[in-house]
Amino acid sequence: MVSKRKFNIKGVFAVNVCVFLLAIVMGYFFPDPAVFGLEILESKAEEISGLPWWGIMLYLIANNVRAALFLVFFGFIFLSVPLLFFNGYTIGAVISSSEIGVLNTILLLTPHGIFEIPAIILSVSLGVLVGSQWFRKPLDFRFLRIIVPLVVLAGIIEGALIWILL
Repeated sequence: MVSKRKFNIKGVFAVNVCVFLLAIVMGYFFPDPAVFGLEILESKAEEISGLPWWGIMLYLIANNVRAALFLVFFGFIFLSVPLLFFNGYTIGAVISSSEIGVLNTILLLTPHGIFEIPAIILSVSLGVLVGSQWFRKPLDFRFLRIIVPLVVLAGIIEGALIWILL
């Protein structure tokens, strides 16, 4: 008898949390500037440098929502998990190479990361479910009602922190 494996959001979320944490550890202990995309972070900083506080927030909110929806809807080609790993690796590498110290960097990442990281991991998990169930049955996208407000809130907090610190 052939068993049919059924993915559920809790199991996929748990696996993705492990992938993300592993990536952070790898980025922290083996930071490679060529890998963790310092150029990407610098270009984003240049894009927002001249914006007013509300422009920074709107930019970050739009970026967060776009990233979350991309991770959900392109999960069918399984891009979500490598992108999640890349984000975790980047966080670990940034923490290890920060000039303000590990604790201060973590403290700066925490206010918006509390909302953004679970939302992104949930987006990836939903993307994996989209990929595993493509064309088999209708998908339940009610998790978007959780994801979108979380990334919006994260964008507001991140924008406020950037505006205060600039």
